Amino acid sequence: VMWDVVVADVVNPQGMLRAGVFEELSFLRSQCFYSESIIIPSRVSIQALCVSSPELRAKCSVMGSVPTLGFDIAHFINKYQHTHLMDVDMCTLPHTAISATFELFSLELNKMGRKALEVERRVCVPVLVPGSVTGIAYWFVLTLYQDIVVSTAPVESSHWRQAVFVLEEDMAVTRGEKMVVQGLLQQSCLEICVTKEQ
Repeated sequence: VMWDVVVADVVNPQGMLRAGVFEELSFLRSQCFYSESIIIPSRVSIQALCVSSPELRAKCSVMGSVPTLGFDIAHFINKYQHTHLMDVDMCTLPHTAISATFELFSLELNKMGRKALEVERRVCVPVLVPGSVTGIAYWFVLTLYQDIVVSTAPVESSHWRQAVFVLEEDMAVTRGEKMVVQGLLQQSCLEICVTKEQ
């Protein structure tokens, strides 16, 4: 079976990429597409924001140092903390934006080949507000066709949620410093690492 148009459900409402979506599209392109066939959305942009949020930290780690049955379990359990949170409503989560919104990735799905299954990118992000970076919130801007765009950005009364990659430990930053945000998109999974520019 050959197709002229494929409409892909790239992002789930909880704010993350659908598992295996780019691999499926790559396979369809190689097996079921004519040379002029198109994928909708044609472009996927991942927008990100560095945030500070004690509430976010509390959602993914044991807080405090009170012993449980005489044992200090917080240190042990926090080694296995969950660092990738989905279904986060950035409109209601108390947080401070440490940076401006920036584009972490831009993927042209109609030009994507097998090499697009693993993409790495480094972005230099200036600190606008001093504080500590707890994590990187992100969302998607989907270009469906020409100038028709759907965004999963945080807006009130939207069913879309965002995802946050929480750092292992908060990173103290000062205004004017630059952070290097490194993203790796591999097998439709996103990994993010943040360091200070040397």
